[in-house]
Amino acid sequence: MKKFSKIVALSMALALTFGMTVCAQVSSDTMNKWEDKAKDTSATTSDGQIVEMTATEAIGGEAAVNAVSNAVADLSNSLTQQIVQAASITKASDVSLVFVLDIKPTASISGAITVTIPFQVAQPAANQKYVLMHYTATGWVPVEGASVNADGSITFTSSSFSNYALFLVTEDTSSDDDNNNGSGNSNSNSNSNNNGGTTTTQAPASEPVSPKTGESVPVAGFAALILLAGAAVCAKKVQLNN
Repeated sequence: MKKFSKIVALSMALALTFGMTVCAQVSSDTMNKWEDKAKDTSATTSDGQIVEMTATEAIGGEAAVNAVSNAVADLSNSLTQQIVQAASITKASDVSLVFVLDIKPTASISGAITVTIPFQVAQPAANQKYVLMHYTATGWVPVEGASVNADGSITFTSSSFSNYALFLVTEDTSSDDDNNNGSGNSNSNSNSNNNGGTTTTQAPASEPVSPKTGESVPVAGFAALILLAGAAVCAKKVQLNN
């Protein structure tokens, strides 16, 4: 029975290990590239006055960035669902982190300012949408009215500044393909891009390029079934020997 107990314990441990979501960590080198792309971030007041801005490493550093990266790798995560909802998409097949940066003016301001981040993100495909999120005292919230422009820059208006994160949401159109044999995809995707969330200016026939920060490995069920089946066989042998 001792041998049987060890087999069961090993089976459960391996099943739990394989069941974990394996996520690619965001490196400090990637974060430095984000800063470099956003270094010329600028802003203007409502009357056209220029405001000097900085776009630097996220508050909380690598740990905070990877916490966000790992969260959106799981489509069932509450943050991921909030992002998908902000994109006005019913079901997403993927949510990718584009950047997280601490964006703020160099001096105190009064009122809201319009900020432009010259990040030059790729234009989204027909079934994709960008969502800009802002970290506040109550957590991450969508930035209303944010837009990704034709030149890849991001524009938004705010009076509060801290970490800002941009995400690329890909709509799951598999059900449309099954029901319409592909004929309804263009209409469905076009409608989704006209709803709320971050507005995007579409470019024809361009494929988005954004960092893939997480991959889920769905092997827990298979591992559990195989290992526990082996444990059951061993248990049967133990009973026969006794």
